[in-house]
Amino acid sequence: MQNKLFISTSKDEEAVVGCLNDVIIQAVHERVADVHFQMTDGLCRIRFRMPGGSLVNHRDIPRTWMTIIDEKIRARARLSVTDRLGMQDGRISLRINSCNVDIRVAISPGVNGSQLIVCRLLDQSNSNRRLADINMTPAVREAFDRVLLEPNGLLLVTGPTGSGKTTTLYALLNELNNEARNIITIENPVEYRIAEFHQINVDGQSVTFASALRSVLRQDPDVILIGEIRDQETANIAVQAAITGHLVLSTLHANNAAMAITRMLEFGIDPHTLSAALRGVTAQRLIRTLASPEECDHSPPNDAEKAWLKASNAYRPNAEYLQPTKGYKGFTPVMEVILADHRVKKAFLHGVDEIYAAASRQSQFETLAQAAEHFAFSGVTSLEEACRVSSIQEAPTIKNRRLGQVLVERGMVSAESMHNLLSLQSDGRKQGNHQRIGKLLLDQGMCSAEDLIEAVGFTAEAHDILLRVCITEERRHALANLVQKWTPGVDSLFRAALDSNLVSSEELTDANTF
Repeated sequence: MQNKLFISTSKDEEAVVGCLNDVIIQAVHERVADVHFQMTDGLCRIRFRMPGGSLVNHRDIPRTWMTIIDEKIRARARLSVTDRLGMQDGRISLRINSCNVDIRVAISPGVNGSQLIVCRLLDQSNSNRRLADINMTPAVREAFDRVLLEPNGLLLVTGPTGSGKTTTLYALLNELNNEARNIITIENPVEYRIAEFHQINVDGQSVTFASALRSVLRQDPDVILIGEIRDQETANIAVQAAITGHLVLSTLHANNAAMAITRMLEFGIDPHTLSAALRGVTAQRLIRTLASPEECDHSPPNDAEKAWLKASNAYRPNAEYLQPTKGYKGFTPVMEVILADHRVKKAFLHGVDEIYAAASRQSQFETLAQAAEHFAFSGVTSLEEACRVSSIQEAPTIKNRRLGQVLVERGMVSAESMHNLLSLQSDGRKQGNHQRIGKLLLDQGMCSAEDLIEAVGFTAEAHDILLRVCITEERRHALANLVQKWTPGVDSLFRAALDSNLVSSEELTDANTF
């Protein structure tokens, strides 16, 4: 089918309209999130907001060209060409290379006759994506599947503009979409249009998120998508909907998944009510993927990258990473997923660090930085690109290490073998075969029972095991003193318990069920 783009109406416009069409086509090809046309006194600069967040200069054009571009965009978006003082919003539909592309247009005037036009590109092909179309680990996919099986509850997705939140949410909706469910979305504005959904456009005036959500609850919904929870009223109604028989999906502004939970508490949501409603939280970013990784060179991390890896609890001794010698092509989401299990719910009132400590015991959990490093180590992206996901200052303090991390860091199991084993564990759980990672390690002959006991001593699981052994009040008191001096992931609680004669080797062996 032929492209449907902007049209010139005279020979004087041909070069300008050709430039405008080239800009939009290239932006679509490069999966640009936003195109900025910024008019200043002497010229207009065109910039691209790339997936992942960076704003890059594309080209500068004469101001006289911008006048024509402004008229073409306003006409196609059905906006006033005479109102130069007010803010305007519109929408354009184009067809490029057999793809339907919707463009959200926002125009704002500036000083001295300047103007900024921002065009957000929405590839409608993303609206049909399923979870299988999104690159994620088997454990993360299983975590999403578990949430989708819930008859009710709240799932929050966080991330900056252009991080793929809407694509992820619609992939979740597409998994849920069948004739047995009434799916309603409330968005500002509606980005992807799906015939099977009832979609409500929020304008912030006659229709707000809170008023639309209140009305929707009277229309027998099964699944509700809220474009964004941005105030206390919407947060309260969303939580009430989640505990009264509806599955609610929404976005929220927070730097990471744990902070999304504390943000809901800052809205005034009662912790016990949030505990009853919340099913999971995910934070995500987009990172660029390497072009021709098989042709890229390997090199160890530099000093700055080593510092980032150590601060992010993602350092691997003697690891090497691919360099972007062939550049980048495409993007992949980096995800940090926390399921609201009983440990996470107990940590709600104790802050971000305690939430992360509880989440770190979940098989799918990786921080954004750890997930990005995993992609870099496996050759999907460069370490340079992974470091853009979070700064050293934003790195959360994780008061734990999982069993697999300890085994890999101590050289008992290779990183590749552990990744394959976690995938095997996820596949087994999907079939109803729930096996602990320790048992799988023993069954696969990857390490001995002695190695496992030694590694478990560094994890939070060590405390749970010792609680089963120390059942008298005297031993519990002695264990509590040891725990106060213990740093999970750094010291072995088992070793401390043995050295203090609190437990015997035989008791530890009998208590470990792996």
